[in-house]
Amino acid sequence: MLNQCRICADLGVRGDAWFLPPSGGERAIREFIPVQGLEIPESFPDFSFLTDPASPGILLTPSASPLIDYLERKGGLQVPSTEPELLHGIVEICEDVLELAEKVVIERVGETLVMRVEGYRLFSGCLSIASHSPKCCTMHPCGICSLPACLLAMGLRTPWHLEHVRFEEGRRCLVVVF
Repeated sequence: MLNQCRICADLGVRGDAWFLPPSGGERAIREFIPVQGLEIPESFPDFSFLTDPASPGILLTPSASPLIDYLERKGGLQVPSTEPELLHGIVEICEDVLELAEKVVIERVGETLVMRVEGYRLFSGCLSIASHSPKCCTMHPCGICSLPACLLAMGLRTPWHLEHVRFEEGRRCLVVVF
């Protein structure tokens, strides 16, 4: 994760991740990191470096892809197509299936979704990565922060953008804004 972020930064890429639903006959979610701003291209060729003048950037495999594959193979993951069912499923995956947190709450606030992960068991790892590069958490987020965005893109068939990640150390809490 840090290596990809460093490569992106060295190439002048400064944007935050967009998680793109599969298109056509594809199954895989893709992650687009714009050079800057929030624009995403109309179409995505099968290249890592996109040079569209309106929205250049990098196309990557999301960090959550191996986790989604595992959940599909071993857990029979079926991604719902409505937002309420998806949000319930994300909470269930984080709390019960993967046992990552004591409590997960996802709320819609205007056009955004805010996910609050309390008692997060991997919290010290998050702090370690953020201490090296806080931008990494939004540019090319870890498997756990990208998992909800990937599932939302898969289920709702629309791109999702990770806007902000905040840490609350006293509660071992992570707040992610999509």
